[in-house]
Amino acid sequence: MIDILKSWISINCLACDFSNNVRLQDVTLGKRIICSGCHGYIYLVDKEESTYRSDKKVNNAMKELEKELSKLSLDIKITL
Repeated sequence: MIDILKSWISINCLACDFSNNVRLQDVTLGKRIICSGCHGYIYLVDKEESTYRSDKKVNNAMKELEKELSKLSLDIKITL
């Protein structure tokens, strides 16, 4: 099953505009990272839990897709 929370995204530092890579799970956990450009702190915020809710929607959609594919008697596994 696809776990989008393990996906990497790029965010720009507000202080120096350096692009930093973080995992979506770090956003949902509200972690603090250190900017690779200016070494300042970046506080990750999952505003209104949108990342968490999106993960749940994607997981539910993937389960539904796998269920429908199983009805076709195909041996298909979806992985990322």
